[in-house]
Amino acid sequence: MKFYKKIIAAALALSVAAGSSLCVSAAETDNFDATQSLLSKIITQGKTYALQFKKPAITFHAAFHITVNEFTYAINFSIRNGLTATLVAYSGNDTEITVPEFVGKKIPVTKIYSFGELDEDYRCSIKTLNLPKTIKSLSGSDVFDLFGLENINVSPENPYITSVDGVVFSKDLSELLALPSARTSYDIPDEVTSIGNYACYASSLESVTFPENLLTIGKYAFFSSPALKEIHLPQSTQTIGDYAFAHCVNLQNAVVPFETDLYYSKVFEETADCFIAVSADTIHLGEDVIIRTHEKDDGSTYAFYSKHSSDTKWHTQQTFNDMNIAVITPKKTGDYRICAKIKNPDGTIVKNYCTITVIP
Repeated sequence: MKFYKKIIAAALALSVAAGSSLCVSAAETDNFDATQSLLSKIITQGKTYALQFKKPAITFHAAFHITVNEFTYAINFSIRNGLTATLVAYSGNDTEITVPEFVGKKIPVTKIYSFGELDEDYRCSIKTLNLPKTIKSLSGSDVFDLFGLENINVSPENPYITSVDGVVFSKDLSELLALPSARTSYDIPDEVTSIGNYACYASSLESVTFPENLLTIGKYAFFSSPALKEIHLPQSTQTIGDYAFAHCVNLQNAVVPFETDLYYSKVFEETADCFIAVSADTIHLGEDVIIRTHEKDDGSTYAFYSKHSSDTKWHTQQTFNDMNIAVITPKKTGDYRICAKIKNPDGTIVKNYCTITVIP
């Protein structure tokens, strides 16, 4: 029998702030809609809170918003998780924000959703965010609108996530979860094997160094990072999520293992017009280099050229296909210069270059 057809008998008392309480009770019933109607009529401090309900087979959920001091929360109730709070807005003026551990005495703050509609200059002035032990997860998209954020500090008592030098990771340090928005460069630690969804969302990164044992990059991980111009992924990389580097409008060069499960245009959607991805920048003699640029159906034409450091002329490559993939097999050791030439429908020409080193 589905949950909403079972007997519902609940009594909730929320001591949220001084003089503010919510009491929800549901009598014995087998009618979910009747229970919803009953709860929706609750009035607290002269205000009617809009309660939202879900009725899946497993959980029963109710939520409402309340403001305590400078923080506004969504208070959630579910049979599975009990009472929890999500931070949805902040109205203070501190440059260092410390998120409370509880709303009132008993409701843990477990998630951050947004800081609300803050003035842009003020967003840039917030430098430090301190998180309590109750926060269960975080991603870069949760804090990206704090444009000046330099450090995120997590309570050492937090059993779910941790911070190292102001950057947030999973507790075992294997996954990068959230990079502060204002960081312009970052060397990802060697322990990291996964970059989480939205981890560096809308970042200010100009350069990033990836660890040699990296396996996965989550969706939207570096989405809309306009200062990023090049990336060098290790050969260990296996999977890159949707839109991971999309809208990095100045990203021109990428080293990406060709076997990586990423070759969907949306991974590098809306990067620089002259974008080039190569399978490796150092190879052994006799190995192939795979080169790729944007797939377009706007009438643009592409040509790839290569030249050894000892050559005086460029060599045209005829091995690229209709997906704009070219394969080059160098014939000698040393440095090869690669050029991608893109002719736009209006006749303008864009060129981009990269270097491949061939070793014995």
